[in-house]
Amino acid sequence: MNLRSAALTDRTFDHLESWSVMPLPSIDKPSRAHEDRAMEDRIRSLEGAVAGITARLDATLPMLATKADLHSEIASQTWKIVGWVTTVDYGLCTVFFR
Repeated sequence: MNLRSAALTDRTFDHLESWSVMPLPSIDKPSRAHEDRAMEDRIRSLEGAVAGITARLDATLPMLATKADLHSEIASQTWKIVGWVTTVDYGLCTVFFR
């Protein structure tokens, strides 16, 4: 027996008996019809909201950029910035150091 299993077997769970636990509803009891209708209405409205969210995601996801798209765009922008800075620096050096 290793230390972990020994520690688990030495624990007592007597303190759990003093906890007050809400009793589970009985399956045999008939439920109230108005509560069932209210719950069904809530479920229908939630299902409608989920359908709307799903439709929005289906419309939005194809337009999102992938990691490869971002990488290529960053690389192209980096070279544009490098080219612009080089051109400006060359122009300034030409003007001031003639």
